[in-house]
Order: sequence, then structure tokens, then C-alpha cells
Amino acid sequence: MATGVPGIRVGETLESFIDRQLRAPEAYRERMSQAVESIVRHLQHMPNYSIKEVVKSGSLGKGTTVGNNADADLVIFFNGYQTMEELIAAKPKIISDISTYMNRFDRSVFSACIKLRENGYLGQYKLKHIATNTFVEVDILPALDVVALRGSVEGVIEEMRYKPQIVRGHYSVCFCKEQLRLIRAKPAKVKDLIRLMKYWKNSNSLPIRSYCCEVVCLYVHDKFLGQQTNFNMKEGFNRVLRFLIETQTLHTVIDPMYYYNTRDWFSVFPTLQEAARIRQVAKQTVAALG
Repeated sequence: MATGVPGIRVGETLESFIDRQLRAPEAYRERMSQAVESIVRHLQHMPNYSIKEVVKSGSLGKGTTVGNNADADLVIFFNGYQTMEELIAAKPKIISDISTYMNRFDRSVFSACIKLRENGYLGQYKLKHIATNTFVEVDILPALDVVALRGSVEGVIEEMRYKPQIVRGHYSVCFCKEQLRLIRAKPAKVKDLIRLMKYWKNSNSLPIRSYCCEVVCLYVHDKFLGQQTNFNMKEGFNRVLRFLIETQTLHTVIDPMYYYNTRDWFSVFPTLQEAARIRQVAKQTVAALG
């Protein structure tokens, strides 16, 4: 079994392996949550802007953290914008102002703040939280609560049909609250299946994004596992692997509207060349699982 799932012991079940190796220790989760909450409170008081809310997303918010590798996405919903185009035009200044403001944190709360990267969608920062002695990396993303403005997800999707791709790409983060509700409502075993797939793809250096892992596991649970609450993890993981093996191109199998996806499907899932390697490793793992 170790061929496809590094670190698993002889005779160990996948359930036991997840408990031992993949589930984040409670103390770590508490430290991370406390540190991230301090950042949220800081962002809520950002001057010169009207902030509706700050939403904690990423693996930390979704409950799919793998070990001590939590990622936190902090989505800031701003008031004062009515269209996505208005927000896009304002984003460069917003992101620049966030960067300036992040260096004005309370020195009794954070001892350091380093900007790791910045682009047209987000700023990424690494901070050291003094109270917990914890380093935390966060992506901070400006967003428009377009679902509230349009009244429904369906209304937003209809609006997007008439937008160019360069504009549609900015909608994805705006669905974070819907995505959080969707994953949080799933059984604990589905979140463990997502953890296992993330660990598998990382251990085998496979070009699969975490977002793709979530979509595939949710899809497999809905379509092939009968939405069971307490399915056998070996059966579930086998089903995920066989889905990857049997599927030539994920973009044509999974409905592009599934899981509120709003980005170009070809940028979310692996290319055909990458998929060939993924299928090869998936076959090896199925054989190792027995």
C-alpha cells in the first residue's frame, strides 16, 4: 500500500492512517484559529473602506487541513461597489492599501509581517502571532458580495454568461460562502477523503489543485458513493482513483456549474498531458491498495 500512499503502515487502514497522519492536531488548529481571528479583526478596521464582512475560507475554513499545513484565505467583502467591473477597476488600489495596512498591525499581537506575493486578485502574507508563537500564511482577497446583490447563485451565473473571461475570473472568490456551506454540511468522512486525495497528490507531486480535489471528492461522494455518511475509506478512495483513471478529461465529465465553479474549467483541472501521468500514478495506487 505504501507505493501510492507514502507513510502508511503494513496492515493499517486508511481510516487509521488519516487519524494518525493527516488530521491536524487540535492544539495546532486552535493556535491557527486564534492567529487568523486576530488578522480578521485587524482587517475589519481597515480605514477609508466600508467592509461588509471578512470570511475565513481555504482549508482552515473548510475543515480540510492536511496535518500542519493549513492555508487560510481571508475574503474581504467590500461595500460601495455595484458591479464586478467597478470592483476590478478598484482592486489594484485596494490590494495596495491592504499591503500598507497589514504593516500597521499591533506589535503586541504580531511580531512580523512579510508580503510573499501580490497579483491582480490577492495579496499573500506571512505573519508571526506572538500569543501562540505561530507563523501563519494568509491570502487576502477583495470581493463583491454579488450573490446578495443579485439575489441568488443562479442570478449570478446568468449574469456571468455575458461577461468576458477576464471578468468571469473575478467571480470565483465571491462564492466562498456558498462553497463553505456546501463542504461544512458534508459528513466528516468526505472531508477526510478530500484530505487523503490532497496528501496523495502532494506526496506524488501531481499537478492537481486543492480546488480540484474538493470538486472531485464531492462529485464522487454524490454520484458513486450514494451520499453515504459512513462509507468505507478504501472504497471511497478507490472510487476517486478509478474516476481519475477512467476519465480522459475532467472538464467534459463534471458539470462546469457544479460546486459553483466560475473559472475557466481548463485552468482548474489538469491538462491532457498532466492527466496521463495522474492516471498512471492512480493505477499504481489502486494496485497497491489491493
